[in-house]
Amino acid sequence: MDKLIVKAEVESDFIDSRGGVSAKGKPYEIHEQKVWVYLGSKFPKEMNINHDDARNALKPGLYTFDLMPALTIGDFGRLSIDGRRLAFIPERPAAVAAKG
Repeated sequence: MDKLIVKAEVESDFIDSRGGVSAKGKPYEIHEQKVWVYLGSKFPKEMNINHDDARNALKPGLYTFDLMPALTIGDFGRLSIDGRRLAFIPERPAAVAAKG
């Protein structure tokens, strides 16, 4: 299977965490991090990724990920992305990227 490599940039390791109790009475937590994704347009697009734990934040820097393993067929036969299958591979740390 071919790869579909996407470039991403993380500016901050800030995690937006929130939680509550589901309609079925089960507690839940959501840990989201903002990532900028380069999709071929002039400017990157903002995307939120979920983490199982707030301590798993990506460090600032440039990353790549292969989109192919995350593509699935979801409800009603629609193409979906399973974010849990995205593996972000560090390209270079932010400090190195800033130096050029």
